[in-house]
Amino acid sequence: MSDRSYLNVKHKDLPNAEVNVTGITRMGGIQQAVKEALSVPIGYGLIQLFDKDGHEITDVDDIPDAYFKKIKEGGLSLALQATPPPSRDASSVGLFGPKNPKRQKTDWSESCLSSILTYDPHSILFQLDSEYLANTGLPDKKKLVLYCRSLFHKQFDFLVERVIKEGVFGWILGPPGTGKSTTALAFASTLDRNEWTITWIHLFRSKHPICVRLEGETKKSRTIHPNEIANVLEAEVASKNHIVLIDGYATAGNDHIEILKDCDEWRDYNRENRRLVVVCSMSSRFKSKPEEDLQDLVEEFYVFSWTIDEFISAVNLDDFFTNVKESFDSIEAVAETKAISETESVSETESASKTRMDPIDLVQQRQDWRKELVASKFYFAGGSSRFMFLFPTVKVIQYLQNSVDEVSDFNSYVRVSTGTRADGVVNRLFSLYPGLSRNDGNKVSIASQYAGYLLATKLGPDLVYHLAKTIRHDCN
Repeated sequence: MSDRSYLNVKHKDLPNAEVNVTGITRMGGIQQAVKEALSVPIGYGLIQLFDKDGHEITDVDDIPDAYFKKIKEGGLSLALQATPPPSRDASSVGLFGPKNPKRQKTDWSESCLSSILTYDPHSILFQLDSEYLANTGLPDKKKLVLYCRSLFHKQFDFLVERVIKEGVFGWILGPPGTGKSTTALAFASTLDRNEWTITWIHLFRSKHPICVRLEGETKKSRTIHPNEIANVLEAEVASKNHIVLIDGYATAGNDHIEILKDCDEWRDYNRENRRLVVVCSMSSRFKSKPEEDLQDLVEEFYVFSWTIDEFISAVNLDDFFTNVKESFDSIEAVAETKAISETESVSETESASKTRMDPIDLVQQRQDWRKELVASKFYFAGGSSRFMFLFPTVKVIQYLQNSVDEVSDFNSYVRVSTGTRADGVVNRLFSLYPGLSRNDGNKVSIASQYAGYLLATKLGPDLVYHLAKTIRHDCN
């Protein structure tokens, strides 16, 4: 095979350019190299290459050796066509713009960040304030207190050791409501912004993505069109290193696949200084090819559904319970039966004096009460921390009812995938737990007892029995 290090590219009357494409194996990398070699401005989002017969080149392997051969030795040139996005007026600029093009103005909303958050691998709580939560697609609250269960720390460790240090393409997988996104944002808030620029892209199913960029002491955010992703990523950044976190990815989402391709090609062009993480709203990726995963350095990390013991451990922490107690609808009724008050801002000793109880007994009684609150809501929420801690029970019931109503072909779902590769609404109705041993695969479970009741009502007991037998697990 001839040397394929330099590719001949030509545009109209301009001289032929020999573009260095050494080691580039993806078409996105070829297009990026052409952009830089011919100084195509950032405003031009679409680079197309055509052979001598006018056929568009879409794969590196489809480029004949003749286009890598020197022109004076009989080589051929690919024809370049550069197209600006619809918002750009090409006629006023010319193909490659003015000699010193000004960067296109954007409508970024800017704010100042007070500090970089710190992470302690031994901590049991982590707090995200509104300055980090705002405009990320996550709950817009004044503060969000996270309980650091073991998977919180393991996800942090995966992002630091495998993604940041080793440069793997990280996929964070698991059912909705397991804490994948909030943990990923917590991780992003702790990165040294003198060393890293952080870009957070939150994807929706039916509207344009939200993009957030953290640089130094500045946070910028705005809604972006999917066609702008490449331009946003190519824009100059303050630091040498750049990490992109895509949140809410789903193969059924509008434009999600194309956005992922743009980000993947961006990473491929400079793997030494660029990192990419996808936080997936499904329990697994699309059908992947092992050889491609090996080439792309893809690694997966699973975030499993919560167990009832993890919920109980969380609510037994006063600082955590104070921030989530409004989501427990039966709090007053249960408190009356236990003759205790969780709203009094007094010490355990003072509370014990008022109730004439031993302080240790009072603590135990409060823990028993909170355990009862969790057990009551677990019937509806199951292993979803989002359902348990963010929404009142009436909202959880409504959400599950709507999810069941949207299921149309449950038989094929059970027969083909039993949950791990299902997309859309079905993922909301199931939990995912690790196998009981290293050799045992991940286990899928109906999300909650109430979800099982709804499915049985709609689908009949025979189908639900078959489903439960197929995916049976002891965590619910």
